[in-house]
Amino acid sequence: MTVAVDFKNVDIVFGADQAGSLALIDQGATRAEILEKTGNVLGCAGASLTIHEGEISVLMGLSGSGKSTLLRAVNRLNVVSHVTT
Repeated sequence: MTVAVDFKNVDIVFGADQAGSLALIDQGATRAEILEKTGNVLGCAGASLTIHEGEISVLMGLSGSGKSTLLRAVNRLNVVSHVTT
């Protein structure tokens, strides 16, 4: 089956200090710490998603966990700050 979407280790940060936020993510900082130190909002951190052509998928998670943020990155409504694939 053909892969339609393949994200590995996606980070999405909203704000001006992208580099500072990504460094804090790599250090294991929490969303609250990133917001406090950089003023940026962490929309999604370390998320991976693979969807095959024709596949029906469900994104589940708590409110504020980044589901919509990740989905909006698929159609480029949100800019991905860092991604492996």
